[in-house]
Amino acid sequence: MVPSGPEVVTLGPVTVTFERGEALQLLALTLLHLDVASSRDEVTARVPLLLNVRDKLADALELDL
Repeated sequence: MVPSGPEVVTLGPVTVTFERGEALQLLALTLLHLDVASSRDEVTARVPLLLNVRDKLADALELDL
């Protein structure tokens, strides 16, 4: 049997620091990708990841107020 793709890699918790403007831009791009996935009724591995990114960015921006 020949592997059909890269092996799955699991990373531990990662901490990233953004300026407020960068976080807002990333949140906007994340929401755009979620909107596209929603319009296509897409259920792929990236959707839960995008939801997690959205939630973490929203929480961080809310704390920054």
